[in-house]
Amino acid sequence: MKISTLRNIKNIKENFSFKLETPISEIALALKDKKIGAVPIVDNNYKLIGIVSERDIVSKLVVEAMDADLTTAKDIMLSLIHISEP
Repeated sequence: MKISTLRNIKNIKENFSFKLETPISEIALALKDKKIGAVPIVDNNYKLIGIVSERDIVSKLVVEAMDADLTTAKDIMLSLIHISEP
């Protein structure tokens, strides 16, 4: 999913997103099933607060031998999101 796509989402609640407490095992399965490389992470008000990508999962979860069922989006997500104008 491209950042420009995320920026244009009007109502993220109706779209594909995950919460901070979502286990990485669930996110990884969704990435595989939907054939995408990243998912938005939202707070309880559905405000975009981060992104979890395949790279995050590999570089943080796999390399550090973390348990995918016990590790959450909050533990590995990228939270500094920079949006540029076209």
